[in-house]
Amino acid sequence: MGGVLGILYPWKLPVRYEHKCYSLSIILTPSGIRIESKFSLSPDSLLAPCSLLLANNSSWLHRPKAMQPRRVIVSASRGIFPALNTPPLHHSFALNHLDMRILSFSLKIMLLLLVPVAMMTSCKDDEPTPDTATIHGTITIDSSELWAIWKDTGVVEVTIFPEFSLNPPAGWGDIPVDFLYPGFPGGRFALGAPWNAQNPIVLTYVPGQSEYHYEIEVDPGTYSALAVGFRHNAISDPSKKTATLGAHWGTPATTSSGLVIKVDIGGGQIFTAINDPAPSVITVEKGDNVELNFRADFAFVLTWPFR
Repeated sequence: MGGVLGILYPWKLPVRYEHKCYSLSIILTPSGIRIESKFSLSPDSLLAPCSLLLANNSSWLHRPKAMQPRRVIVSASRGIFPALNTPPLHHSFALNHLDMRILSFSLKIMLLLLVPVAMMTSCKDDEPTPDTATIHGTITIDSSELWAIWKDTGVVEVTIFPEFSLNPPAGWGDIPVDFLYPGFPGGRFALGAPWNAQNPIVLTYVPGQSEYHYEIEVDPGTYSALAVGFRHNAISDPSKKTATLGAHWGTPATTSSGLVIKVDIGGGQIFTAINDPAPSVITVEKGDNVELNFRADFAFVLTWPFR
């Protein structure tokens, strides 16, 4: 941690204050004194003794002998005493009143510089963790030339589905035979509305663009599917209104609708019309910021039975 402080004050004594954890220089200038401070903190440095050098500057007027260069040691526990290899301090060689004023001023400056350090450390530790999580990423949409044709008939939405459950019906998952009605052939799709049905992420068609960014803020928990679909304006049947263009399934390079659609064609025969890999289950905690990239194909609108 380091910093520089510049102050002008009408004094005439250059001082350099050196310590294991910081240094303070008071430099004479034509308009007064410039104070420069540089410091760093370590666990044991604040208790170490420090040295104070009161140095004359030959470019300025000569001063009385009492103000000639000298070096002393300043210790919080032992007071002021001579440094090694220097003559003992006599009463005539003690720091004068002006020296003490400068020493006091320099120590106050260092205390002021340490206050922001303590505040910054405290603020960093006290930063609250968000109560929500963020899921974001890039969706690569193939066959965008078809989107250009269909863009006025519906909207492309990014939705996330709650954890899968058969009772009560919710989320996206595998649905057993006969669950919805007698003779139901089973399959995999969404049993209920998306978690963000009231506020889906709507993607806007941009000519020549194939990659679209999304970001969803969600509550902590488990989600059964993240998908992008084309929602047709003219279809009222909720089971056919949206064609899934792609779902996140952990393989961003290839497309999966996440669906398994089976059709009873009579005579006890079941035809599997769509059999794509399942969507990946997503679990997030408070403060998570998760990137999930996946791929979609607008050509799925040509396969989906809107009517």
